[in-house]
Formats: sequence, structure tokens, C-alpha cells
Amino acid sequence: MPGVGDSDVPGVLTPALALSLGVVTVPAAAPSLRMGSFYTNITLRHAAAAAAADALRALRRQAYIAPPVHGTVVVFDQGTERQNPEELARLAGTLSERLGCAALGVLNHDDDVLRYTLHEPGRALDSYDSAPGYFDGSNTPPRGGDAERLRDAFGHGDRAALERVLRDTEALGMAVDRHAALVELLRLNPAAVGMGYTYLERGESPVGVDAGALLHVTPGG
Repeated sequence: MPGVGDSDVPGVLTPALALSLGVVTVPAAAPSLRMGSFYTNITLRHAAAAAAADALRALRRQAYIAPPVHGTVVVFDQGTERQNPEELARLAGTLSERLGCAALGVLNHDDDVLRYTLHEPGRALDSYDSAPGYFDGSNTPPRGGDAERLRDAFGHGDRAALERVLRDTEALGMAVDRHAALVELLRLNPAAVGMGYTYLERGESPVGVDAGALLHVTPGG
């Protein structure tokens, strides 16, 4: 699979930048020429796609599920595309509880803001906002984000490299780059990078996933 540095898509990590952040190979962003991405998704560790589909049907959600890579599946939910962080956190927490797994809900707002919410069964572990002052126009450094908890939840990742990715305010100019770096360091499913339900409905495909391999979940079946 090509790394982000091999792509000409705007807003992607170059090899030199990836190396400076402690990232060896970064998964490419979704193959489009978007100038700014808006997407949400939830990565689940050690959860079967079929079990995730059953849980989503029980919750009457509409979603796509990407097949497992590195022991993680990705849920692209329609409802969370409204970009409400509280709704994303509720769904991630509920799936974590029902499936007995770690869950990482991610929100990218116009490639200017990356937020995540981290859960394990029964509790929220961590939350992160790369630009907490974005909506009021203030220049505020990233808030939240615990590299140790991320590493423990997914079993991979160099703590120092994760910290650099979480705290950087210069090199990682686009939220999709920060997301890609976290996915690589934590060895998560690269289908999550740059992709949400809305883009899938438009006919785009996640990195490394054939559209036919996606599981489509609807409330009625």
C-alpha cells in the first residue's frame, strides 16, 4: 500500500515529516481531491464485524463497517456525521460496552480540527481536541489526549512519538494528517483515515478496501 508521502493529494504527510514525528509509513488519505474533510468514524479493537453489525442494528443505526485489519474494524455511522461530539462519544461508549472492546471515535472538522473519544467497556478513558479554540477564534494548544492510554487500549505505539503527534501545532497542518499518524503508530485499520459515511454514500472507498467488502447495516436488516 502506498504511503502518504507517495501521494500528490493536498494535505498529506511527506516522508521527511513522517520521520520527524516518529512515523515510518503513514496510510494514505482517501483518494479524493477534497480541500477539507468532514468525517466521523469509530474504530473497534478485537470486535467481529458481524457482532458490530448486530449491535448497530439493535441500536437502529445506519452504517457501513470496514473489514478487520490489525485486529480492528471501523464503523462509519450515518448519524454521527452531524459532527456532534456528544453523539459520537455516546455511540462509541455504547459499542464498547456491548462488544466488550476498546473504541476510538474520531471526528475531523474541515481538516482544521481533529477530535477523538476513547472508551473501554464501562467507562470513557480519554478525549482529545487538536484545536479547542477553533470555534471562538482563539489560538489554543491541543487539549486532552493521553498517549499512555491510547497505547494501552490498542497494544501498540511509541509513547514519545504519540505525544509528538498529539501536541504538534506546526508540522501537522491538516487533521487528516494527524489522524493518519495516529492510525499508523497505533497499528489501527487504515480504512478510518479520511473516510466517513457521507463519502461512502458518494461512492468513495476507504484506503485498501474494495467497496464490495464493506458491510452495510440498516435499522431494518
